[in-house]
Amino acid sequence: MGNIPSTPSSCAARDHTVVCNYTLYYNTTSLRNEQKLAPNNDITGPSVIAAFVVTACLSLVVSSCILLDDSRVLWLRKHQDPKERYAKRYYRRLINSAETLLQAFSDQQLVTGLSLLASVNHQGCHIAAYHYNLVCTMVSMSIVTHLNALINVAKFFPRGYLVAIYRFVAMTASLILTGILFWSRNTRTFPSRAGSLAIMPAACFEGSEKDSNTAFSNAAVVRAMKGPSILDERQGSFLQFTALSTLFAAAVGVQVLEYLANRSCRPRLLLRWSCLLLRIAITAVSTGIIIYDTVQYRILRDRMEVPEWYQVEKRNDWTLGQIVPFALLASSSIGVLTTLEETLIKPRGTEEDNKVSQNTKVVDEVGSDSEADEPLLEPYRDSES
Repeated sequence: MGNIPSTPSSCAARDHTVVCNYTLYYNTTSLRNEQKLAPNNDITGPSVIAAFVVTACLSLVVSSCILLDDSRVLWLRKHQDPKERYAKRYYRRLINSAETLLQAFSDQQLVTGLSLLASVNHQGCHIAAYHYNLVCTMVSMSIVTHLNALINVAKFFPRGYLVAIYRFVAMTASLILTGILFWSRNTRTFPSRAGSLAIMPAACFEGSEKDSNTAFSNAAVVRAMKGPSILDERQGSFLQFTALSTLFAAAVGVQVLEYLANRSCRPRLLLRWSCLLLRIAITAVSTGIIIYDTVQYRILRDRMEVPEWYQVEKRNDWTLGQIVPFALLASSSIGVLTTLEETLIKPRGTEEDNKVSQNTKVVDEVGSDSEADEPLLEPYRDSES
């Protein structure tokens, strides 16, 4: 991200003027309308953020359903007749549809998340600190959606290595760019809370600690901000990205465990349970991150978008930039409807599909008592999808 982090000097070198009037905006409630913060509807409009929140929450719900099903599969593997595994074929196909939906959520977030990061990079010298904080919240939710797809979509890589690698590279790029975004506001002076200082450009607070302290030395009244409360916000931002990075590394570990479980002879059952417990832990922590982001977003927005600091009358919920994320979210249903049509409305499938299903059933019945012959996930997921 060439324009992030930005400082007044780096922006001046690119012919962009950044005005940092610390004295005017420090703890004030008497601003003229032109001095108040104007909405950035296409990037941080309410509908844009709502689309990110809804997508992240839905991905957690779908992931929880898949985890419950996988737990049931492992628990009943040794106590169920192999022939009974095909008795509830419609239920099994619904699980396939859930995985398709989860993958669609992740793909949609790849498009909107990377587009959001590119837009912030383009506005690096002018985006307000308040809007910058909202963007950090949205990209955090985007990473959580990717994590859920990476750990809960059955055979993420074996289903298609080329497409999976493409998605994984895009997810990794999103995580790296998100790290740059979080690191840029990791200064003691960045206004992470609602206040009049958040009206100023984020470039006034970004950069190295030395640059930030030098800027604030020009306004003695603002130096009081370097207190424990601001330091706490700084640590919170750092810890949040550290948690996202750790979860991403753990998700890669899930893929390694799945590979080992499919390749090694013993102990497969232990690897499967280890993988499942790790997935549950990642999903639980992801849920905590989404709850934290949602609560912080509501507090920040309710306290910041007030007539004293914000041009409320210019807020518009129906710009193109706010409609597109919801349109992409709605498009996720296309893949699910296609899967449901192929599995529920036309359950018999093609003649070739039936032969594959029958062959898989025979193999499962023959090797049902041998742990070494069982794949990580139930074979009927793929054979009947």
